[in-house]
Amino acid sequence: MSIQYAVFKIPGLPDSDEAAVFNKFLRSHSPVRVTQEFVSTGDGSHWAYSVEYLVNGKTEADKGRQGRTDYREILSETDFRLFVKLRALRKEMAEAQGVPVYAVFTNDQLAEIATARPAA
Repeated sequence: MSIQYAVFKIPGLPDSDEAAVFNKFLRSHSPVRVTQEFVSTGDGSHWAYSVEYLVNGKTEADKGRQGRTDYREILSETDFRLFVKLRALRKEMAEAQGVPVYAVFTNDQLAEIATARPAA
């Protein structure tokens, strides 16, 4: 699994062909993060989107079991071990706070943390 980037330029006017291409890209890939910025240049004003996405990750069409992701398949063995530890910690935190586990972190967020391995 690796992360790639794609950049899209969409005119400020709604219903453009570029917007349809962008939406199709999002549906057919596994986006991790999407950032947007409006670029004002008079008649050429547009939205600029940067998409960070997983390569060899599952797309929505590929996800089975009611849309669930099998993180064992998309994470490296080392990242998956960390992901499992993070899930256990999340469960403890959720129980202590009396909230559902997804209110602390989603599985996608835990997978991103396990992959990024941020420094303390």
